[in-house]
Amino acid sequence: MEQGRAGSREGSLGGAAPVLARPSGAARDRQAPVAIALRHARRFVVACALALAACASLPPPAVVDAPVDTADAAFDASGRLSAKRGGEGVAAHFRWEHRPGHDAIGLATPMGATLARLTRDPGGASIVFSDGRVEHAADAQSLAARALGAPLPVENLAWWLRATPHPRSGYAIERDAAGRVLVLRQDGWALVYAYAGDAARPQRVLANYPDIDVRIVIDAWAGPAP
Repeated sequence: MEQGRAGSREGSLGGAAPVLARPSGAARDRQAPVAIALRHARRFVVACALALAACASLPPPAVVDAPVDTADAAFDASGRLSAKRGGEGVAAHFRWEHRPGHDAIGLATPMGATLARLTRDPGGASIVFSDGRVEHAADAQSLAARALGAPLPVENLAWWLRATPHPRSGYAIERDAAGRVLVLRQDGWALVYAYAGDAARPQRVLANYPDIDVRIVIDAWAGPAP
């Protein structure tokens, strides 16, 4: 009789899915810890995903650099440079004589003809052109612009040429495995260095500033090595 009633009810539902029995109280008690564990696991996965996304959006860590030598060492250097600003550029040979607080830079054409001689000391700067004209300024940067078409920071370059930051302001440095400076960033300029073999001093310097590109090749160094 019980089986007949079940068959009769099945026919009256017209093929509907059978109603599943609810788990007993004991079964629910056994399932509760599993459900709680699954919820905690889902929350942990979501938290990890959010943490990874936050880390991906952070800026790269600042370069932490070893102490650098801040001595204003004397040097003599000669080589070639080119300076480009916008669509204008100039190339020259140079001879740089640096002493603490003093610079004298001779500039010549690639053929050897004199262009100008620029000097700088604590009292100011001056430049003598090949035609005898003399100009003075409070700093050498503006005079370099008249000779080379780009306002080069001569005082800073006296340090940067040696792959040393100017001690006046903050900087960031990247070094190679030998501890030599590969990249120096300071005062808005980015300088990239290349060395000949295991030499301590750079042979090539690429200096970039918004709208200014400078390339320097040092053919000869004189003075104490760093």
